[in-house]
Amino acid sequence: MAACVLLGRFHLRINRGLAAILPAHFGIDFITFAVNILFPLLATKLDLNFTQVGIAAGLHIAANGLSQPLFGLLGDRIGSRRLLAGGIFVQGLFIGLAAQAPTYWLLLAFLLVSALASGAFHALGLEAANRSSTTGKGSAVGLFFLAGNTGFAVSPVVTGFFVESADLGLSFPLYLIGFSALTTSWFLLLTRAGKRRSASARPSDAAPPAGGVLYRLLAPLAAMSVFRGLTFGAAPVFVPFAFLESGASLTIAGLALSVFSAGAATGVFGGGWLSDRLGAKAVMALPLLLGTPLFMLMVVDIGSPLSFVAAYLVGFTVQTPQTPSVVMVQQAMASRMGAASGLALGFIFSIQAVGQAATGVLADEFGLQLALVAIGFMPVLGFFCTLAVPGPMLERNPWAKSAAVTP
Repeated sequence: MAACVLLGRFHLRINRGLAAILPAHFGIDFITFAVNILFPLLATKLDLNFTQVGIAAGLHIAANGLSQPLFGLLGDRIGSRRLLAGGIFVQGLFIGLAAQAPTYWLLLAFLLVSALASGAFHALGLEAANRSSTTGKGSAVGLFFLAGNTGFAVSPVVTGFFVESADLGLSFPLYLIGFSALTTSWFLLLTRAGKRRSASARPSDAAPPAGGVLYRLLAPLAAMSVFRGLTFGAAPVFVPFAFLESGASLTIAGLALSVFSAGAATGVFGGGWLSDRLGAKAVMALPLLLGTPLFMLMVVDIGSPLSFVAAYLVGFTVQTPQTPSVVMVQQAMASRMGAASGLALGFIFSIQAVGQAATGVLADEFGLQLALVAIGFMPVLGFFCTLAVPGPMLERNPWAKSAAVTP
């Protein structure tokens, strides 16, 4: 089973494994993002303040991120099929339970288990996406991220409409559990003949770059990811609150989050596609430079038509650097691709958790709008970190090289 995706000069062969991974990533991130539109309702139901919401959201994404390197190492050793399938189903089950949590502590417990399940999927799914292509790695990984971010984009408006129609009764967890079961079944169906890794899917024997060279790459990438992640982590949780404070309905708040997530989906795919042609550095730098003024435009007149346009552009600019930065880490650590994938994505998720918790504290102390303005300054700081990444600003077909890093 194979298919081709065509977009202008973009051409990528999708094999059976990638055809299984993409819908699975859509499904698991659709369920993950349902939590963000549930938080305003859970805050009312459980009498939570912004700090408690930020901690819950931060725990959810931090546990997801911190577990990914471990699951990546485990996948390198035992294979990934069962870990991927189990992650999809368990995550949906426990998000459904979280919607029914009678206490704050049970909410945290359910979110923790669902996060670990999601962490198992993301590290190993990202590795599979990278190995599906040779020279078009940015496009392949971008397609993986596009599937997940499309789930992000669709989930808030669908979930908001569903909850307003059916409330948080038993039908809602059944909806999530049924959706995750369907996604898991699709994944198992397409991978039933591929339990063993092919030779091309085994970890590379290429020697990793020297420690000093690796550090000169990873340090500025990590710094850039910190500033970018603080913004992207906080915005999906607290932008819906800002729209609700402006008088919007839950459905409109969900629509705003979907617009933001649609921009992010476009950004992660576009960033990968462009990095195959222009190199990673330019594709990471320019969007971050634009991210801060666009974020300010979004929060100045929240709820206006212009704020929806700005929300899309903020999602696009803040997420565009993710794909090229992750592929750079994967290629630099190609001999342990699963661990590298988990490390890169896990670090990003963990920083997003810090952004969520910190923004919750700031919102309680200084007000929600001022907290959003503060995190809006982060992307431009990430731009300056990107300038320190080794290598030329423009570079054609960068992934055709070996995993070696330019010092």
